[in-house]
Amino acid sequence: MIRDVRINLYNSDIKNKDFKKYWNLVAKNPTSYFTDNQINKLNELRNINDRFDRAYTLRIEFFEIFNIRDSVEFSNRIDNLIEKLLLSEIEECIKLGNTLQNWN
Repeated sequence: MIRDVRINLYNSDIKNKDFKKYWNLVAKNPTSYFTDNQINKLNELRNINDRFDRAYTLRIEFFEIFNIRDSVEFSNRIDNLIEKLLLSEIEECIKLGNTLQNWN
């Protein structure tokens, strides 16, 4: 999902060239360790575009859900995430929301 958002932003305007340059940073698991420089660059990217920022926030939530051990909480959080994805008005997020809904 975030890959497609990043690519669409890069292709839409040359001022978004950092989305191509830092693709490996964007692709990194958001729950893993980031250096201070990586955090700063990621925050810069998030500040460039609101759509990217919202999609990345949903990505973080997606990854955090898989650290939940309690099945009831997991189910509630995944249902909540699906709703957020479907209401996001971001095509790539809606597609992921539909996929998760079909699996659920």
